[in-house]
Amino acid sequence: MLKRTIVISTPRKLRVADNQLCILSNDEKLISKIPIEDLLCLIIENQQVYITIPTINALLENNVCISICNNKGMPAGLLYPLASNTLQGERYRIQLNATGPVESKSKCKIFALTGPIFLRLET
Repeated sequence: MLKRTIVISTPRKLRVADNQLCILSNDEKLISKIPIEDLLCLIIENQQVYITIPTINALLENNVCISICNNKGMPAGLLYPLASNTLQGERYRIQLNATGPVESKSKCKIFALTGPIFLRLET
């Protein structure tokens, strides 16, 4: 089956219920339900879209790419699942398990790329 790309260009609220992406209007009326496993990409064009962290996690766990646009409608950021990117995940594991002089350099690179989350995991 072909995967779907969903573009949200008007103010909406996004939630997950029963493994489906629920698109709601601002007054909580259900507009649409889409099975998460049918999605390939979610593009958020509007700055007034409300999306919860559990919704983001559910989308990423199902290998859905999330693109967020700025106020001009141009892509500003991209969230993609690291679990499905086995090559990148393996590189992170190798760098985190490194010892000696390579250890500090590789962990600094990981920190610069991904932020402080990896440093919190080590303690």
